[in-house]
Amino acid sequence: MRRSSLLALFALPFLRPAVANGGQLTFTTSRGGTSLQVGDTWTVSISGATPKAPVTVSGSMPSGAFSSTAMGSTDANGTFSKSGTVDAGMIGAWQESWMVGGEPSGSLALSVSLQS
Repeated sequence: MRRSSLLALFALPFLRPAVANGGQLTFTTSRGGTSLQVGDTWTVSISGATPKAPVTVSGSMPSGAFSSTAMGSTDANGTFSKSGTVDAGMIGAWQESWMVGGEPSGSLALSVSLQS
């Protein structure tokens, strides 16, 4: 085998593009669990994902379905975090599927109600 052929053979694994990785989704709330009340806070975190890749979410909410909504991008370490506070306009059942670079990160289902 010629030297140039050997170099090409050994270089192939290093020339392959990185494979997108959706990472791992974590959902936390101030109340704990997935039954929230107006005024509670929440955080969606993704770790171990492809660095600097777009983060999207799709699913359903009380007013209907939504698809591939841009939420931002992972950082150089492949992490992403988004937090918020539940308001009265969010009451009802929610289902969400999160993706990084088109690869799944995880899904969650939650419900929002008025304060008891």
